[in-house]
Amino acid sequence: MVAGITAFAEKATNKKVEKKSVVFIGATKEKCMSLKNSKIYQTEITSTEWKEEGPLEEDANARFSGSSTAKASAPAHCVVRGEIEKRKGADGKDYSIGFELRLPSKWNNKFLFQGGGGLNGTVSPAVGKARPSGSTATPALTRGYVVVSTDSGHSGSRDTSFAKDQQAVLNYAFQSTGKVTNVAKQLIEIMYSSQPKHSYFMGCSNGGREAMQAAMYYPNEFDGIIAGNPGFQIIKSSDW
Repeated sequence: MVAGITAFAEKATNKKVEKKSVVFIGATKEKCMSLKNSKIYQTEITSTEWKEEGPLEEDANARFSGSSTAKASAPAHCVVRGEIEKRKGADGKDYSIGFELRLPSKWNNKFLFQGGGGLNGTVSPAVGKARPSGSTATPALTRGYVVVSTDSGHSGSRDTSFAKDQQAVLNYAFQSTGKVTNVAKQLIEIMYSSQPKHSYFMGCSNGGREAMQAAMYYPNEFDGIIAGNPGFQIIKSSDW
């Protein structure tokens, strides 16, 4: 489904003036609600929500990710939350890769993967606020980007017990980035009937580490990567 504004551009020729129609692709509330029934391999869409234009919520994980805490607003958009690869871990705990995807009413044909922070373990609002925390740059969602965030496959921002499960460690290390990107782009295709023209990854601290891993393992998924203060010395930082 395509919604938006039609603009006309005139092109002078020797014989006549031609009018070209340009359609801005957008999300609608009806299409947003229908994403709940999307069939994607090993993925459950747990909720879909349509948000009208208004202020963005606070990110409780900003102290770990370095995300800006500046006040900002966003256009009307669709919020999709879901889980990938729900399973029982080797330690007997339930695991899945949680994610949040936000699709704006007027899409600029660009996609941003928003990196996490610390041990991840929580799904931050996928709004694409700039790093560092003092930045007043306009969030990516406000500028028309589709944005996704993830908990990288476990729960608890300070709980290291997921390290007992090998797959949870692999998801945290790098695999969740590829899996979430794949699902996000499928949902983008369903919503807009189009793939992103450009895709980016932005992260700081652990999100910076994720950005470096994205460049290493998934170079074909992203056209540009911002890796701020990548935290690779994980063992040395374990005491905090």
